[in-house]
Amino acid sequence: MSTTDRIENYPGLEAPLGGLDLALRMKEEAERFGASFAFARVTALDLTGPQKLAQTTAGPFAGSALILATGADPRPLGVPEEDALRGRGLSYCATCDGMFFKGKTVAVVGGGDSAAAEAILLARLCKQVYLIHRRDTLRCDRSYLPALEKAENLEFVWNAQVTRLLHETLITGVEVTDRTDGSSRVIACDGVFVAIGRTPATELVQG
Repeated sequence: MSTTDRIENYPGLEAPLGGLDLALRMKEEAERFGASFAFARVTALDLTGPQKLAQTTAGPFAGSALILATGADPRPLGVPEEDALRGRGLSYCATCDGMFFKGKTVAVVGGGDSAAAEAILLARLCKQVYLIHRRDTLRCDRSYLPALEKAENLEFVWNAQVTRLLHETLITGVEVTDRTDGSSRVIACDGVFVAIGRTPATELVQG
């Protein structure tokens, strides 16, 4: 939520609001009702006794109940050299990195709510945006469609899967494969934003 540029169609919001602003409002409300916050990294859990214990970088915390709300990490494309190109034209957050590509050409990969929101934000900043989706229709909420349709610098690339990231020092484009006929094409771009879902951050409690 905190990395989302614009949230709407959400209970209690009279008008669209930035994700970080909404997160801060939620934090302030929780504090009004007595919650306290500790910004620390949890290093280990002991869940065996009646008191659940969390060891953290700010010391131990104990309680009769423990709620895991660890969030999720962006799901990677799974193409060669992906890890090496993070921060070199490859991003998973347009709210975080979009301004680096102002006036440039970028590609957004995905077809859900996150991809639609990223494409709308980037269309306001960039010269050209390609929205690459492996199906022939988007899966996003209908509330995103008017803004997507109005963006004159947004081009949809349907039934396509990114199979290679092209680069020199930085990303120079993507190779996409058509899922209907198997043909390939190259889309030149300065940046790639991946929005194909997230995976739960559950490493702490694996097993």
